Amino acid sequence: METSVELRLVWNIDQNAYKDLNIGSERLKDWRNKNNNSLFIRKKGGTIEGSFGLWPITKDAFNDIIEFKKTDVQIGTSDLDEFWC
Repeated sequence: METSVELRLVWNIDQNAYKDLNIGSERLKDWRNKNNNSLFIRKKGGTIEGSFGLWPITKDAFNDIIEFKKTDVQIGTSDLDEFWC
């Protein structure tokens, strides 16, 4: 991630995809500032095509995923580990 403009574009992409499950743009900015190597973007011709973020989730959320109780799209903001966000 190179600029705050790109970060906002990534947030817009996620907002369109995840709607109410998306985090706020300020929270994304705060998380990105704490975890510089956790958000990656793919660009083609200067346009962002997508992104990949490594989000710190709680132990309970992790267990829910590996026990097939939740899928990745069912993980919400309450499942994020507040220490890292």
